Amino acid sequence: ERDHWNDYQRVYQAAIEATHTEQSPWYVVPADHKGTMRAIVAGIICHEIGRLDIHYPPPAHDHEALVQEAIRRLESEG
Repeated sequence: ERDHWNDYQRVYQAAIEATHTEQSPWYVVPADHKGTMRAIVAGIICHEIGRLDIHYPPPAHDHEALVQEAIRRLESEG
């Protein structure tokens, strides 16, 4: 098997390159040190979540009136 190491590495690299896309990226992370590996993965997750450009949906038109009524009721309790 050691004689085929370079072939394995070429095939591995080709598989990663063939399946890596902008929407489904591959990240090859060293796992020799678990703490370092987890920090790298956490950073990747934070980066990818940031790319999603997630926003809260705008409130419904009648929502503002409901919020104001709730505020008024809470303020009247205290």
